[in-house]
Amino acid sequence: MKTIPYFSPIKCLFFSSMVGFSFHSSNQNTSVRLVDFHAAISSRQIKSSAKSVGGHAGACILLKLKNTSVSALKVNVPQGSLFYPADKGEQTLISMEDQYVLLNPGQEIESKISGYCCEHHDRSPMKDRVFSFGKNKMPKFDSLFVQMKGKKIPNHTFQDIVWAVSDNSPVSNISSDSEELKQLRKYLFKATKQLVVEYSCATYSRIESDGRINTYPYNIKGDLEFKVDHATFISQEVYTKEGKLKDKLPLSFSVLAGKTKFGFNVNVKGWDRGDYVLKLKSGKEEVATYEFSI
Repeated sequence: MKTIPYFSPIKCLFFSSMVGFSFHSSNQNTSVRLVDFHAAISSRQIKSSAKSVGGHAGACILLKLKNTSVSALKVNVPQGSLFYPADKGEQTLISMEDQYVLLNPGQEIESKISGYCCEHHDRSPMKDRVFSFGKNKMPKFDSLFVQMKGKKIPNHTFQDIVWAVSDNSPVSNISSDSEELKQLRKYLFKATKQLVVEYSCATYSRIESDGRINTYPYNIKGDLEFKVDHATFISQEVYTKEGKLKDKLPLSFSVLAGKTKFGFNVNVKGWDRGDYVLKLKSGKEEVATYEFSI
């Protein structure tokens, strides 16, 4: 276990999951007990309250903790913890990974922790909105966490993953930049019964004046393979499903005869939701097409 120095009785040391350590005081060696957040509240080892700092994803929960025990505690706010806003019209937030806070005996601290909206249709929690606590009881999230175990899933994908499970949002909104993300997408396509696609659609979210969250696509990327029988230049055009030219991409490229693997990247910011077709052309001849939706 890793030993760290203790500098201040009011300093909060916040650690990501998978970090083990022991605690060293200037006065004495004190072993740290690992406790579950919910169990520690029930057994009165800690007192806790939480409120929103504004927002619906990432470090948007301010957690207040007081260690009422005589031991130093490493408090685990576990994956699947739920945070219910006092206003039922606002979104419940869920923890997507174990999060740890270290507390001295008798110490009281505040620390930001991460949560993610699991009710896309509701409003984003207002700043200073009080939360109550709970544990996940939704089997679909239990199954998700089993799939995530041991995998390095970047936290910037957490919100899209949650919405795919909670609201059946497109799995294609989740990045496929790693093999682990590709495997998770494969599971989610099956779990949500969505049409399997290989491309990814990057989006950004905006909280509107009424507190609702809207998501907007801005980029489509993926891979395709095509074959030509002679060296040529390839142009890229995007059409609506009705056959109307939507965009002619400025990037043309040369290929040799034979098979070519190509990674495409299309800026779709400001486009209407709907179905589109990317066409690769050699002169007027179509050499490959790729359908996508935003």
